[in-house]
Amino acid sequence: MPQSAIGHVEFSFTSCLRPWERDPETYWMEVTGKIMVPPDEAPDDANPEPAGEIKMVLVRAAEARNDEVSLFAVFDSYLQDLHDVYRALFDADEEIKPDLGIEFAHEVLWVPSLTLVPRHQQTGLAAQVIQTAASALVTMGIVAADADLPLTLDDWLDLGFHKIAGAKAFYVWDRTFKNRYGRKPEL
Repeated sequence: MPQSAIGHVEFSFTSCLRPWERDPETYWMEVTGKIMVPPDEAPDDANPEPAGEIKMVLVRAAEARNDEVSLFAVFDSYLQDLHDVYRALFDADEEIKPDLGIEFAHEVLWVPSLTLVPRHQQTGLAAQVIQTAASALVTMGIVAADADLPLTLDDWLDLGFHKIAGAKAFYVWDRTFKNRYGRKPEL
């Protein structure tokens, strides 16, 4: 990844109170992240300033399965793009497609949007933000991201993403294996 960036991401989400019945919508949550970095040429103790935003949807697949709720219903209860992620990852039996080489996923993190202010574009900050979000939100699962996010091909590869053949334009990263498909980071 090109340039180091120091900063943090302020994650926020809302989770509804769980109803007694098993509603598919309770197995996903929208997560936003406010990207904060120190201002240019500022002292180390300067207050960080906004540098962008990431929007995600976290699907708790293992919890839905444990509660015997259809994964299709969970993914389908959100917008069309999450439905498309489901169709690319799972077969008719709601198992991860064998040709993906992924054995299981406790959760699926969908990243449809990441925006950066102009001075932080083309710096590697977007890749750092996705790495941070994946580390914070996904223990044993999959990260799927829209191919139009502001990452270079090297960023995608260094993180471990790969494109799914025939899938609508997005990349997948199997977090159960660190950097399984990607390149080894250069020292």
